[in-house]
Amino acid sequence: MGVRGRIPGVAAAVLISSGVLAAQLPSAVVHWSAKPATASVIPGTTLKVALTATIESGWHIYAMTQPDNGPIPMTIAVPSAPGFQMLVKRIESPPPIVTRDPTFQSDTHYYEKEVTLTVPFAVRGAAKPGKQTIPIEITYQACSNRICLRPFTEKLSVEVSVAGGVKGKVQ
Repeated sequence: MGVRGRIPGVAAAVLISSGVLAAQLPSAVVHWSAKPATASVIPGTTLKVALTATIESGWHIYAMTQPDNGPIPMTIAVPSAPGFQMLVKRIESPPPIVTRDPTFQSDTHYYEKEVTLTVPFAVRGAAKPGKQTIPIEITYQACSNRICLRPFTEKLSVEVSVAGGVKGKVQ
């Protein structure tokens, strides 16, 4: 292989190592964390999990609320967590920034810098005693004032210890 055959590979390595391509990944501009309010739970109660997005300067993510003709709203899902049920209608979030967007010809709702969403889970009687992992998937879109990245699904999880033999009351 001559010099010509190596140029594209060298150019790609330079771009990747310089961070040019890395900055185009949603996970490079939005950093998510998940933290349960308590490390142990009792079946029949509610567990609250704080999902925090730290957003790089110059970027924003769209909120869960959007007009019908607006951008793709953020969604939160739990793929499989026997004994736990996400209470979607009780998710708490701060008011988003609302701005008229000429591209969508409507208002858009978004967050900058940092946002924490509080996601409640009903701890069902079927929750097995002991350490349990709750997987959480957050699908969101990150945009700057110049570009929007493709929607991305961040996969997180939280661990909690489920007490055995005691039933509480769902709040």
